[in-house]
Amino acid sequence: MIILTRKEIEVMANYYHVLGVRKNATEEEIKSAYRQKATNHHPDMGKEGEQFKEIAEANAVLSDQEKRKEHDRGLATETTANAYATAHHLVKEFLDATRKGEIS
Repeated sequence: MIILTRKEIEVMANYYHVLGVRKNATEEEIKSAYRQKATNHHPDMGKEGEQFKEIAEANAVLSDQEKRKEHDRGLATETTANAYATAHHLVKEFLDATRKGEIS
């Protein structure tokens, strides 16, 4: 079992957001976005190194077709999990309101 920190999960789920590209971006669009972001956020330019690392990691994953497919599968799984959690929460709220007599 792999345990990820909240930050790792947020970064993984947002590789497209990190580079500022659409999910269906071409390899050329990814490369161009990476170059622009990397230049703007490079530690040699006095910028924070952590953001540069996230940009480099996003590029490494989205530029590799196999890693990108795995990443996209993870996004789909996360979306399903979030939908389930939202539905579960709504049903719980409905049942609680019904029990309290707020809904008849």
